[in-house]
Amino acid sequence: MFNIFKKKLTSSIISNIKYNKKLEEYEGKSFINSFNKTFNVSFKTDIEYAEKCIKSINNKLYDEILEALIKLCNDEVKNYLDQEVYASLYNLNKEQIMNHVSDIELLISEAKENEIGYCIAGNCEWNEEHGFIIVILNNKIKYVGEHDNLYSPWDNYN
Repeated sequence: MFNIFKKKLTSSIISNIKYNKKLEEYEGKSFINSFNKTFNVSFKTDIEYAEKCIKSINNKLYDEILEALIKLCNDEVKNYLDQEVYASLYNLNKEQIMNHVSDIELLISEAKENEIGYCIAGNCEWNEEHGFIIVILNNKIKYVGEHDNLYSPWDNYN
């Protein structure tokens, strides 16, 4: 099933690649230019597909991700504005929102021919229990919400 794990993987854009036997996936790190941050990357695909996903993250998508995170944050904190910690998170701008997320990870579960699909997940100050997840298919955001379940870009989202 996981025949890609039998060969040694090297990559010019994913570093420190190690196999996680328990999760049956590879894990590494990659600097994402648009974010100007290093992400943890986990993938159950071949290295070429994982690199293709990473390379697909452009400035336009980055801007859309920032907007989606701002909307998610505002939606989640508006009922708690009377609490000082949440009030400070309401109506953050694009320059501020990334200061309130951490441990960002790119999750690549499976490849589909001629399509690019993956998830971006991380921790956030507005939902410390669940964090967030953004599901992306062909450079379009399909879902943004709390990371409380397993997600796939190949699922149907409303």
